[in-house]
Amino acid sequence: MTTPSPDHGYHIEADARSRLRPGVDAEALERLLQRFPAESRASHLELFSTRGGEVDSHGRAPDVTVLTRISDPGMQHLLEQIWQPFWATLSDAELAEARGGPPGLELARQRRAEKRRG
Repeated sequence: MTTPSPDHGYHIEADARSRLRPGVDAEALERLLQRFPAESRASHLELFSTRGGEVDSHGRAPDVTVLTRISDPGMQHLLEQIWQPFWATLSDAELAEARGGPPGLELARQRRAEKRRG
């Protein structure tokens, strides 16, 4: 499978960026959505967005649907990059013990190990 070419003309509008869930890298999400067909971008963007009253004071959103897997390896890597700000909030111990959560856990562990090595 070949990773689709990006549509560099697509950008997430400011109001949509303001509704992104905490822990989402907007630029990485934009790079992923540029590879989706134009007609499916809005529905995929909604998977990363909050709706009024959905997020509590700690940034948690209950009962949400999250895109966790894409069969194309290049697009999967972009998906894992989207959640790196979330993983960056965890301590070393929490990251080491994590067993679930959004995509990108192993990427976060690799980046943390590289950072420790200097």
